[in-house]
Amino acid sequence: MEKINEKYYLGSNKNTFILYEKKISSTGKENFKNVGYISSLDAVYSTIIEREIKSDLSIINNIEIIKNMIKELKEFTIKYVEGDKS
Repeated sequence: MEKINEKYYLGSNKNTFILYEKKISSTGKENFKNVGYISSLDAVYSTIIEREIKSDLSIINNIEIIKNMIKELKEFTIKYVEGDKS
């Protein structure tokens, strides 16, 4: 499983990508909720952006936040494709 950002992680199998959301339990333990099985990286990114906008509708009017999300996802993609595990 690869860390996309502080909230989302990406796994995969031979057929699909698996998007996970990190949750912290009341006891402080990290858990990973399966958000979905997604067919492409573009769809993974669309899912993340859509989930973030739905969780805070004020984001939709703040282009800077959306641009930063996209920048973060592009940087992850470069590292993911190049196999950089840092």
